[in-house]
Amino acid sequence: MSSSAYGSIKKLEYDELDLFLHFQVTGNDDAPWFAFNVQKIKEVTEEYSMTALPPQHAPFVAIIDLRGTAIPVLDVAGFVGDDHAQAPRKRVLICDIQGYYLGIFIGRTGRILDRRNSEHLPLPEAISRVNTSFVNGLIKTSEGYVYTLDIEAILESLDIMLDKSTIAKDVHPRFQGLRALVVEDSKLFQKKTKLLFEKLGLETVMADNGADGLKRLEEHSYRFDFIFSDLEMPIMNGIDFIRELKKRPPARDIPILINSSLSNPALIRDIENEQLGRYIVKFDEDLIYKELDILLGKKPARNEPQ
Repeated sequence: MSSSAYGSIKKLEYDELDLFLHFQVTGNDDAPWFAFNVQKIKEVTEEYSMTALPPQHAPFVAIIDLRGTAIPVLDVAGFVGDDHAQAPRKRVLICDIQGYYLGIFIGRTGRILDRRNSEHLPLPEAISRVNTSFVNGLIKTSEGYVYTLDIEAILESLDIMLDKSTIAKDVHPRFQGLRALVVEDSKLFQKKTKLLFEKLGLETVMADNGADGLKRLEEHSYRFDFIFSDLEMPIMNGIDFIRELKKRPPARDIPILINSSLSNPALIRDIENEQLGRYIVKFDEDLIYKELDILLGKKPARNEPQ
């Protein structure tokens, strides 16, 4: 996908994970502003033809023809505001989420927010514990806070990203005695990862972001057999976290599996070239199990002779 009324969002250097497009869903003057990582955006467009979907397909409300490609379009207004609100049907944010191409109707766009990690903040704990929250962070600006939209949580709530795992609940604990550090800001994916790893016999320690991950490493004297890390996180993102831990001799050889919905091929290639870790785009239990078998299959537990 290339040109549009606004032009494609250029795919950026993979270091630049903290650049966000600033937008409103409904476009009302008093509506909240949201932010979306530019690595997930293909373009913002007003140039399309639209076919409305029947009401039973809500919250997907239309299919647009974008230069010969059929793109389903989601109205997220009900997830982030008034259940009866509707986003305007003029402007569409075209996204790539774990290989799913979809559009989001939005009201207006603002500037690209170039935020340092320290300005990309986690939600206050009281809000983050609300299961129905579809925002997963805050970005501090001179005008106030902007909410980072958790589109993965929205898709998960619609069963679009439902994991079709073939791993039985009573599976043999394949990795009994090994300890994993999970660095992930989403409470939803923390829970999913913990359930999977416990099923496989892994002891699991959780960290909410990269800075928290470094703290957990120190607390456990770097005695981890495996690290499972997201990329998009407040305070310290996944790339900065991995780069920092690789500077520390006790941690630099711990196997790392990166799991992120960012599917930009250039991003993945650069991460692999820098040897930051193996990379998977989708939270898929079967795929994660296969990757664990590659990384840990012949690794003895920490209490066994090395």
